[in-house]
Amino acid sequence: MIAKLFCVGLAITLLLSPLGAAEEPKPVLALSGNCPVCLIDSDKTVEGDPKITSVHGGFEYRFPNLKTKKKFDSKPEKYAIQFDGHCAVSRRLGRPLKGVPDIYAVYDKRIFIFSNEEIKQIFLKNPEKYAGKRAELRRGDAGGSPAASGPQHEF
Repeated sequence: MIAKLFCVGLAITLLLSPLGAAEEPKPVLALSGNCPVCLIDSDKTVEGDPKITSVHGGFEYRFPNLKTKKKFDSKPEKYAIQFDGHCAVSRRLGRPLKGVPDIYAVYDKRIFIFSNEEIKQIFLKNPEKYAGKRAELRRGDAGGSPAASGPQHEF
Protein backbone atom coordinates (compact mmCIF):
# COMPACT_ATOMS: atom_id res chain seq x y z
CA MET A 1 0.00 0.00 0.00
CA ILE A 2 2.79 2.42 0.92
CA ALA A 3 4.63 1.48 -2.30
CA LYS A 4 1.51 2.28 -4.35
CA LEU A 5 1.14 5.69 -2.70
CA PHE A 6 4.81 6.40 -3.23
CA CYS A 7 4.56 5.55 -6.96
CA VAL A 8 1.44 7.70 -7.42
CA GLY A 9 3.09 10.59 -5.56
CA LEU A 10 6.25 10.26 -7.63
CA ALA A 11 4.27 10.23 -10.88
CA ILE A 12 2.33 13.36 -9.90
CA THR A 13 5.54 15.13 -8.85
CA LEU A 14 7.22 14.33 -12.17
CA LEU A 15 4.21 15.49 -14.16
CA LEU A 16 4.01 18.78 -12.32
CA SER A 17 7.72 19.49 -12.11
CA PRO A 18 9.74 21.27 -14.81
CA LEU A 19 11.71 18.07 -15.34
CA GLY A 20 8.55 16.26 -16.41
CA ALA A 21 7.53 18.98 -18.86
CA ALA A 22 8.94 19.04 -22.35
CA GLU A 23 10.75 22.30 -23.03
CA GLU A 24 10.53 23.91 -26.42
CA PRO A 25 13.92 24.47 -28.07
CA LYS A 26 15.18 28.02 -27.95
CA PRO A 27 14.77 29.77 -31.32
CA VAL A 28 17.93 30.36 -33.35
CA LEU A 29 18.82 33.89 -34.44
CA ALA A 30 18.21 34.17 -38.20
CA LEU A 31 20.11 36.18 -40.78
CA SER A 32 22.74 37.48 -38.33
CA GLY A 33 20.00 39.66 -36.85
CA ASN A 34 19.20 41.41 -40.12
CA CYS A 35 15.59 42.24 -40.98
CA PRO A 36 14.01 39.80 -43.47
CA VAL A 37 11.38 42.34 -44.56
CA CYS A 38 14.09 44.86 -45.49
CA LEU A 39 16.01 42.16 -47.39
CA ILE A 40 12.95 41.17 -49.43
CA ASP A 41 11.05 44.44 -49.90
CA SER A 42 13.85 47.03 -50.00
CA ASP A 43 16.79 44.95 -51.16
CA LYS A 44 18.74 46.32 -48.17
CA THR A 45 20.59 44.79 -45.26
CA VAL A 46 19.23 46.48 -42.14
CA GLU A 47 20.16 45.36 -38.65
CA GLY A 48 17.18 44.48 -36.49
CA ASP A 49 16.59 45.57 -32.92
CA PRO A 50 17.04 42.70 -30.40
CA LYS A 51 13.95 44.04 -28.58
CA ILE A 52 11.68 43.81 -31.66
CA THR A 53 11.43 40.14 -32.64
CA SER A 54 9.16 37.42 -33.98
CA VAL A 55 9.67 33.67 -33.87
CA HIS A 56 8.70 31.54 -36.86
CA GLY A 57 9.79 28.02 -37.75
CA GLY A 58 12.30 27.83 -34.91
CA PHE A 59 14.06 31.03 -35.97
CA GLU A 60 14.10 34.40 -34.23
CA TYR A 61 13.79 37.28 -36.67
CA ARG A 62 14.69 40.85 -35.72
CA PHE A 63 13.23 44.09 -37.06
CA PRO A 64 14.33 47.73 -36.96
CA ASN A 65 10.81 48.93 -36.08
CA LEU A 66 7.28 47.77 -35.29
CA LYS A 67 6.07 48.47 -38.85
CA THR A 68 8.40 45.84 -40.36
CA LYS A 69 7.58 43.38 -37.55
CA LYS A 70 3.86 43.78 -38.25
CA LYS A 71 4.47 43.21 -41.96
CA PHE A 72 6.39 40.00 -41.21
CA ASP A 73 3.77 38.79 -38.73
CA SER A 74 0.98 39.27 -41.29
CA LYS A 75 2.76 37.03 -43.88
CA PRO A 76 5.66 35.15 -42.30
CA GLU A 77 5.77 32.60 -45.13
CA LYS A 78 6.64 35.43 -47.53
CA TYR A 79 9.57 36.72 -45.48
CA ALA A 80 10.84 33.70 -43.56
CA ILE A 81 13.68 31.38 -44.53
CA GLN A 82 12.54 28.92 -47.21
CA PHE A 83 12.37 25.10 -47.04
CA ASP A 84 11.72 25.07 -43.28
CA GLY A 85 15.35 25.97 -42.63
CA HIS A 86 16.88 23.25 -44.77
CA CYS A 87 19.82 23.94 -47.05
CA ALA A 88 18.43 24.68 -50.53
CA VAL A 89 21.15 22.69 -52.33
CA SER A 90 21.20 19.58 -50.13
CA ARG A 91 17.39 19.49 -50.25
CA ARG A 92 17.44 19.42 -54.06
CA LEU A 93 20.00 16.61 -54.00
CA GLY A 94 17.67 14.50 -51.86
CA ARG A 95 19.67 14.78 -48.64
CA PRO A 96 18.14 17.71 -46.77
CA LEU A 97 20.48 19.12 -44.16
CA LYS A 98 19.66 21.91 -41.76
CA GLY A 99 21.02 25.18 -43.05
CA VAL A 100 23.08 27.66 -41.07
CA PRO A 101 20.89 30.75 -40.58
CA ASP A 102 23.86 33.13 -40.96
CA ILE A 103 24.84 31.73 -44.38
CA TYR A 104 22.12 33.04 -46.64
CA ALA A 105 21.27 34.55 -49.99
CA VAL A 106 18.22 36.30 -51.38
CA TYR A 107 17.00 35.12 -54.75
CA ASP A 108 13.69 35.92 -56.43
CA LYS A 109 12.52 37.76 -53.29
CA ARG A 110 13.04 34.66 -51.13
CA ILE A 111 15.62 33.90 -48.46
CA PHE A 112 17.59 30.66 -48.67
CA ILE A 113 20.11 29.30 -46.19
CA PHE A 114 22.95 26.83 -46.72
CA SER A 115 24.94 24.28 -44.79
CA ASN A 116 28.24 26.08 -45.55
CA GLU A 117 29.78 28.81 -47.73
CA GLU A 118 30.89 26.39 -50.49
CA ILE A 119 27.32 25.12 -50.90
CA LYS A 120 26.10 28.71 -51.04
CA GLN A 121 28.47 29.37 -53.95
CA ILE A 122 27.06 26.32 -55.79
CA PHE A 123 23.57 27.78 -55.32
CA LEU A 124 24.60 31.22 -56.59
CA LYS A 125 25.97 29.70 -59.82
CA ASN A 126 22.57 28.21 -60.70
CA PRO A 127 19.86 29.41 -58.31
CA GLU A 128 16.97 28.38 -60.58
CA LYS A 129 18.02 24.76 -60.17
CA TYR A 130 17.87 24.87 -56.37
CA ALA A 131 15.27 27.51 -55.54
CA GLY A 132 12.26 25.49 -56.66
CA LYS A 133 9.04 26.83 -57.99
CA ARG A 134 7.38 29.67 -56.16
CA ALA A 135 4.10 27.74 -55.99
CA GLU A 136 5.89 24.83 -54.31
CA LEU A 137 7.43 27.13 -51.74
CA ARG A 138 4.46 29.30 -51.01
CA ARG A 139 1.78 26.61 -51.22
CA GLY A 140 -0.66 28.91 -53.01
CA ASP A 141 0.27 32.17 -51.26
CA ALA A 142 -0.91 35.10 -53.35
CA GLY A 143 2.04 37.17 -52.13
CA GLY A 144 3.43 37.76 -55.60
CA SER A 145 3.42 36.61 -59.16
CA PRO A 146 5.64 33.66 -59.99
CA ALA A 147 8.64 35.16 -61.68
CA ALA A 148 10.88 32.96 -63.78
CA SER A 149 13.92 34.55 -62.25
CA GLY A 150 14.81 37.51 -60.14
CA PRO A 151 17.67 39.39 -58.64
CA GLN A 152 20.10 37.50 -56.51
CA HIS A 153 22.05 38.98 -53.67
CA GLU A 154 24.90 37.66 -51.63
CA PHE A 155 25.22 38.87 -48.05
